[in-house]
Amino acid sequence: MWNTIKILPSDKAPGPDGFTGRFYKACWPIIKEDIMAAVSAVWNRNFANFGTLNSAYITLLPKKDGADQPKDFQPISLVHSFAKLITKMIDKSPCWSSSTNGLPDSKRLHKRAIHTR
Repeated sequence: MWNTIKILPSDKAPGPDGFTGRFYKACWPIIKEDIMAAVSAVWNRNFANFGTLNSAYITLLPKKDGADQPKDFQPISLVHSFAKLITKMIDKSPCWSSSTNGLPDSKRLHKRAIHTR
């Protein structure tokens, strides 16, 4: 997972509602245990608590100093960040790629999900 995080672009997020690579790199010592527990759950196909990935806190970020009207705030939610990170890890991992049968990287997770049910 750390190898995947190291190659993330520092100034980009996986869409408007995700953490940047800089966040993962800077906060790795703090978030490592939780991220690795989630990766382990995916690896072991333990999806019992994965419904929580579809829930999120929404935060309002002020667009300017002195923001006091709804239009002065940008809502942001970080709901998709882990799913994008785990997909990147799977795409780059030789452990997973041996079973792709030549499918493009973007199809690996889907193929794996179909054949493990």
